[in-house]
Amino acid sequence: MPTGWADYTYPITVNAVSVDVLPFDIRITEVTAGVTFDVHIESVDADVTFNVSIAEVATGVTFDIRITEVAAGVTFNVNIESVGTDVTFNVHVESAETFTVNIQTSAGANIVIDKLTVGAFTDTRRVLENQGTECRYHCGLYYEHVGKFFPRGCRGFLDTIQIWFENPNIDDREAYVHVTPYVGGGDIWSGTLVVGAKTALAPHPVHPKIFWSFDSMFIWVETPTDGLCLAYDKGEPYDCYEYALEAPPWRPSPLRPWIKVWMNGQTVGDIPVSGTLTTVEVPGLTTTRQEVYLNVPPNSELYDTVQRGMGEVLIVIFSVTSDVVLSRLRPRIRIDGQQVLPFNASMGNWYAQLVSENTPGITIGRWDTTTHHYTLVVTLPLSFKETLEVGYYNADMETAYSATIGYTYRKIS
Repeated sequence: MPTGWADYTYPITVNAVSVDVLPFDIRITEVTAGVTFDVHIESVDADVTFNVSIAEVATGVTFDIRITEVAAGVTFNVNIESVGTDVTFNVHVESAETFTVNIQTSAGANIVIDKLTVGAFTDTRRVLENQGTECRYHCGLYYEHVGKFFPRGCRGFLDTIQIWFENPNIDDREAYVHVTPYVGGGDIWSGTLVVGAKTALAPHPVHPKIFWSFDSMFIWVETPTDGLCLAYDKGEPYDCYEYALEAPPWRPSPLRPWIKVWMNGQTVGDIPVSGTLTTVEVPGLTTTRQEVYLNVPPNSELYDTVQRGMGEVLIVIFSVTSDVVLSRLRPRIRIDGQQVLPFNASMGNWYAQLVSENTPGITIGRWDTTTHHYTLVVTLPLSFKETLEVGYYNADMETAYSATIGYTYRKIS
């Protein structure tokens, strides 16, 4: 059993052209203070495994590991059960190729990447995909929305989305494509593609051509009519979420929709880290004004085109310029599928309310019984996560009513 001062060095040298079947085991019961472990390996051939197991590391210990060359198929397993304070692991790897580092801790760790290669800062062309070679068909998109989730590595220029459809019908069918940062989020981008009549299974592209500022991405599709079929398979890992219209909300499904994404820009994992790793998104905001004329049928509810996304409503102006029964025309604002104005409050009700009592955020802009020009202005602080809809309900059982709505909203883009 070797003995000596704590700073004594025991030289061990293996001289050979190669080490093939030689087992090399080092077992140390206890290491006293002031000892440094330096491991320097010039070259490691293919299919070699290093297993390092340490039960406990006390305070103030430093591990320096330097490897000049490692061939393909080499695995380093380091298992440490307990680590004290002020412990440092220095690992130096010289490599022209990309390699994988997996770090798992129970209480967190400070991770410092000392130097990144030039390649980490250059533009990349890559495809996000997870699908097999044999597919089935989901033909119920009119009744159930279906989407594919990419949980990370999505930041960059979003060039093309490709979706595999089959259309067995005798007429063309449309599909609406929605892109959000996460499952259940509001649209950042949406578009429409057309699948021709009697089209066999084939990829159909849409081209957002936008910069995607988020690390994750959820792409889902819907159709305005029944009969268009989306390709999928049941291989793992699953990445599908479905939304049945009769049983919301979104739920995970054991499927893989055939959706691919072409992106340019960020190299996955190229963010320098010092301390706690946090992704902070800095989205842009777009302000839009809409004005729409609605002819609302008797005993019906009619809305302007649904606005999808995440944002806030700045102002909504309900305006009537014809001789109608004001007690039968009811303004509507629907946020994420829920009405936010009193359900039965008509234009006439609002006037009676506001002339006698002030209601913050709701005012009368104009009320002229001679010219039949009536205006209700809503400036309530309203935020939407998924959808914004504005419209009217016409409670008259026989006559259609015409009215306009002007509204301005701000949305994350």
